[in-house]
Amino acid sequence: MKIKAVLLLLVVLLTSACTAAEVSQDSTAINPTVVTPIEPEVNLTWGYSEDCEAPTGTIENFEIGVGDGSTLPAKIYLPPCYTTDAAARFPVLYLFHGANGDPDTWIVAGATSTADQLISNGEIKPFLIVMPDTMGFSPAFDVVFTNVMVPYVDANYRTVPDRRLRGLGGMSAGAGLALRIGTQFPQFTNVLGLHSVAAVEGIENIDGWLAAIPDEKNPHVYMDVGNLDPLLEAAVIINALFIEENLPHTFIVRAGEHNMAYWTVHLPEYLNWYDAAFRD
Repeated sequence: MKIKAVLLLLVVLLTSACTAAEVSQDSTAINPTVVTPIEPEVNLTWGYSEDCEAPTGTIENFEIGVGDGSTLPAKIYLPPCYTTDAAARFPVLYLFHGANGDPDTWIVAGATSTADQLISNGEIKPFLIVMPDTMGFSPAFDVVFTNVMVPYVDANYRTVPDRRLRGLGGMSAGAGLALRIGTQFPQFTNVLGLHSVAAVEGIENIDGWLAAIPDEKNPHVYMDVGNLDPLLEAAVIINALFIEENLPHTFIVRAGEHNMAYWTVHLPEYLNWYDAAFRD
């Protein structure tokens, strides 16, 4: 059944996924070895150390080098009082855009303004949100992400540098990217949000990656898709693979299509789920 499911997954994903006019990257310019992080004992206490009255967070731009002389742009959302509460540390959520998107896509969708509202209302605890360019979803991005971006963010922002408080999420092809990185390199994350997952290169290996995840590193997984999404069948197949590998997860089919309106309206649910996963 596993082989049949993976082959069907490939057919559905690779023939019906949204395509993008993507910039090709020279993966040979980047060391293909992923560095496994050392896991020291980390204080998992997070959140404000004092009362916060600021209504909104801030958004900063940053760039990292990708090893071939070029840079990778990204934006980071710093929650309210990040700049004034110097003792506070936070989880970090990496949100990947979809095809034809960029680091502004999740901001336009409303992710940061929704976070402001939920934090202000006390519905969720504060966390950082990093929204990078994805290098056309190339496998070279996985190396840049794990070897360069994660260490850069942990070194330059007050994160809690532990996989249990580091999440990956994405829309469409960005969800496929989160799935590829999160299942292939479980040492980097404990939280995966897959919103209307679409194809990315290498996804045909997902069954092997799932089988190789140690039980103690099984991530929290949330997957949702619209009932009118042309990729609904792909999500159903991935759900079947999760079940086959005994991976605990949440799978929800909601009314909606494969578009920004769908992701925007469900942002409160997404951010509440990420918050709950960080607390677990």
